[in-house]
Amino acid sequence: MLRYCKSKDEAEDVLLTGFYRIYRSINKYNDSGSFESWMKRIIINVAIDNYRKNKKYYQNDNCWKGTISNNGELVFSQIDCETLTSTEKITEPKHSEVFIYPNPTSGQITVEYTGNRKNLRLEIKLISGLLVATYKIKKGENRIELNNIADQMIVASVFTKKGELISTNKVVLKK
Repeated sequence: MLRYCKSKDEAEDVLLTGFYRIYRSINKYNDSGSFESWMKRIIINVAIDNYRKNKKYYQNDNCWKGTISNNGELVFSQIDCETLTSTEKITEPKHSEVFIYPNPTSGQITVEYTGNRKNLRLEIKLISGLLVATYKIKKGENRIELNNIADQMIVASVFTKKGELISTNKVVLKK
């Protein structure tokens, strides 16, 4: 997750640099913690490095906070640069009904649904927000082939028939 930058262009550069570092370091991930936390830490470190490098340009000005929404879209809002010195505890949502694994994957994911809702759908989107596939999800394990998608980060979201989001996960696809 991207934290703070001076402009939208700079925020996009930091985010892309972060994803590049994640891709370059994927073999260093050791399953000791959540994959999402590991990715967030890398992106936050890139943003902090960028801020330190450009600190003299941030005095008495506004910065941009960029986040990736549950739909996989990059959303920016302007903030006060002074908040960069504060610490923030990163909490991860707990989805007790939906589990998506493995992450990273080499071309197939399993979406395990343990709840009682019916008529669920899985949407696979590129990190840019482009919808590339939709699947019906049933209770139990659902195996999904991702062979037609190039190596990149994807967003896997599970919705009810009425469109209520019940789970979203970012998954690294590395064949």
